Parts: sequence; C-alpha cells; structure tokens
Amino acid sequence: MPKTANHKKQISLIPFVCGAGAKKAGSERGPAEIKKRGLHNELSKRRPAAWQSDPEALYLREQEFYKNLPPLGSDERRAAVLKHCREIADGVERAVKAGALPVTIGGDHSMAAGSIAGFARANDAFGRIGVIWIDAHSDIHTPDTTPSKTYHGMPVAALLGLGDKEFATIGGASPVLRPEHIVYVGLRSTEAAENRRISDLGIHAFNMAEISGADMKKVFAKALKAISKNIDYLVLSIDLDAFDPAEAPAVGSPEQGGLRAKDVLAALDHLTNLRVPDMIEVVEFNPDLAGAEQTYQLLKDVLATILNVREPVITVNR
Repeated sequence: MPKTANHKKQISLIPFVCGAGAKKAGSERGPAEIKKRGLHNELSKRRPAAWQSDPEALYLREQEFYKNLPPLGSDERRAAVLKHCREIADGVERAVKAGALPVTIGGDHSMAAGSIAGFARANDAFGRIGVIWIDAHSDIHTPDTTPSKTYHGMPVAALLGLGDKEFATIGGASPVLRPEHIVYVGLRSTEAAENRRISDLGIHAFNMAEISGADMKKVFAKALKAISKNIDYLVLSIDLDAFDPAEAPAVGSPEQGGLRAKDVLAALDHLTNLRVPDMIEVVEFNPDLAGAEQTYQLLKDVLATILNVREPVITVNR
C-alpha cells in the first residue's frame, strides 16, 4: 500500500473527554489541553486537520462529574464510561462516512471499546480489522477478572465480544475483532488472568522483556506481518504509557522499562511505508501530572510521524 494512501484525507480529531475508566482522573482534560496547545494548527500546516467537536466545551460539560468522581466499581462510574464510548463510536462513524481519517484523542484507554467499534460499524468491517496495540498493559480484563475495576483495563476484551455485554456490543452483535488480528507491542505489566487469556486466544505479543534493545523497525514490521492475513483495515492504538516514564512522564499508569521515543518514531515512519493506518488513536495523556509539556511533545511527534507531516511540524530534542 503506497505511503500516500489515506495521507490525502482530512484529519478528523475526535476527542474522548473521559478519565472515568482509569484509577487516576485527569486524562479527561487531555483533549482540551491538546487543543489549547494547538495540535490542529500544527498539523494543518501540512494537511487539513480539524476537531470534530470542541474538547474544551465537552470538558466544561463534564467538569462537575469529576469534582465528585464516583468510586471505582460503582454503577455511576460505569455509566459514564459507557456513555462516552458510545459517543465516540458515533463520532468515528461520522468521520469515516464523511471521508475523513479518524484520529481519536484520549482520555483513558477505555475509549477503544467505542472508537474501534465505531470504525467497524462505519465500514461493516467486523472481524477484518488489524490492530497494533502499543501499550504497557494488555487491557484484556473482564469485570470478573479485573483487580482494579478500571474500564481502561477492559477494551480489548470488549472488542473481542467478552465481558460486559453493553460494552461488547457498542458496534453491534458481532465481535469487532478476532484474536489473530491483534498484536501487542511494549507489554510489561499484566496480571495472570490476562496472560492466560492472551495465551488461550493465541494473541500475538511483543513483550518488553523480549524486544528491549531490538531494532524497533523490525519489531513493528513483524507485528504488522503477524496480523495482516485477512484484514482490510489497520488501526494503531497507542497508549503513551507504552513509553518509558523518562520519555512520557504525564500518564496515569507509568511502568518502568518502556519503549524509547527515538526508536519508536523511526519504527512508525517505517511502518507507514509498509501500510498506512486507517485509524489512529493516542490515549492517557494527563496534563495534571508533572512532565506534561514533554509528554505532549511526544504525543505530537508520534502523530506527526504517522500522519506524514513530520517536517517541519515537529522537533525532537532527545
């Protein structure tokens, strides 16, 4: 697939103004902060980019909820996450049908249960989407296995049709993804129940213990090859906690020993020469935490690289 495919489409930035799926609130402010810092203006220097809806206005709508955030495991917390997942599913579907390239901006990673479901629904692509899940965590818990009761630890299970049925059927009755079309890159913090599920389902995984020090261009190429049979679309789902905390400190669930920005940016550039993604999402930027400026710069670098607008938009000073 040529590098220019999808790179001619307008970029639709779709905000997920929700941090209720995470243990630590704050990522719900991520999209508004990203807009404030001018991501859309910088991307627009090289190709059309616009926010589908105003994340600042959406955050103001949700502000009171986060002042008195219900406890983890509560019905109120679940209802809030489900509402936002359904909304972003609708937003992605609108973007796709308008001929735009959906780029979803979190918020926490529970977003994927809605965003990827909306993409499948828009393209009638159930079971034909490949996903490269770049993350320190596998996010494949179900309500009966999760020790934390956080919904950002469950989206992969929901997309496979497992767990909470209301999340699992956001896209429709059919499971959105097949296990053989998912590949993890960067895993280093998983629970025993998740490891069993990954093994039982035969999901591909490139754990940090295996790829630390490896050529990331080769790792990402292998990841793509592992899921490419019988897929029509490619989604990149990027949790910023996949990176080492020295590179991305302002995330809610940092894990030591992660990916290095320089290596991943080169790998992503190489990956888009092999196959251009049909949807991109970046999650878990928490502007309330120390290192927000550095983390935002990395987020911008990642998107600019994938979207082929790297020069002269971004500067990498590492």
